[in-house]
Amino acid sequence: VYRRSEVLVLFGADVLDSDDVRIESSSLASSTVSMIYPNSAPVLRTVSLTPGVMNVSTLLVQPLTSNKASFKFNFIDTRPKLVSSNPFEVYSTGGDTITAFVLNLGVLGLKASEIAVSVQLADTAAMSVTT
Repeated sequence: VYRRSEVLVLFGADVLDSDDVRIESSSLASSTVSMIYPNSAPVLRTVSLTPGVMNVSTLLVQPLTSNKASFKFNFIDTRPKLVSSNPFEVYSTGGDTITAFVLNLGVLGLKASEIAVSVQLADTAAMSVTT
């Protein structure tokens, strides 16, 4: 039975921050752990979960390597990404056309009416955009 402070989680060589790991359940039979994948380029990584004992003097987990679990994980970020917009800034009262190039916007056949665009006007956000 483990607490969050007793589990060391590695994504590749990077130690995952304790705020990004949650012990959903833990018993003598099994443990369920959820975690937030760190922001990085898509790549195949080995994820390692190692239970341990908290060292009260150093506040670090001393791993119990005899009970380690690991698996391969390939993260592919499918969120939309703005590649470019032209023009980048517009200084006028309106009526200008801005063209944006976006990757991973959605499925084939996506209609303009199914897309919402947020535009920042000075210090105020607006949602009035013609698609």
